[in-house]
Amino acid sequence: MRVPTVLAAGLVVCLASPVLAAGPGGGLDVTVVNTPAVTVSNTPDVNVVNEVAVRDTNNPAFQAVNFGVGLGTGPFPSAGVFTLNGPEYTVPDGKRLVIEFVSAEFATDTGALTSAYLYVRTTSAGFRVIGGMSESVACTPTASCIGISKLVRIYANPGDKVALRGVLAVNKPTSAPLFMNHGFNGYLVDLP
Repeated sequence: MRVPTVLAAGLVVCLASPVLAAGPGGGLDVTVVNTPAVTVSNTPDVNVVNEVAVRDTNNPAFQAVNFGVGLGTGPFPSAGVFTLNGPEYTVPDGKRLVIEFVSAEFATDTGALTSAYLYVRTTSAGFRVIGGMSESVACTPTASCIGISKLVRIYANPGDKVALRGVLAVNKPTSAPLFMNHGFNGYLVDLP
């Protein structure tokens, strides 16, 4: 009677053991020869109707803003610090303005302009200093100029008024006006 018990135990051990395939490690290389040619016929035509129009509403190329003006004053009979306020740009309703670049050029009599500062003002954020410069160059035979330009990221909300301000230091009376040519570049973003 002992023989059937040993056989049954051997059968249980064989069924519980995992079976592994024999072969080289890493898989086998296979080469296909005599590959058949495949021809597809009766392909249907596809017509797309009711296409959805796609538009990138925040692309700067679609809503670019370039605002710039020049303004001047009369000649000044004495040295001092003078402020030039540029006109305002109003951000349209439903839009946010993103200003990316601000620049200005200041000019007056040769040797009179000693320094200049440029500010950007928005209604909601107030004044921000863009930069200053204390070295003027001869831009014409009779005028000195200071240029300031800067890459920025300034946001203005719907209805905000945006303006640039120049503050100029002059070390002697001028016979020519103080002049500021200024502007900014950016884009409008639609608000939800």
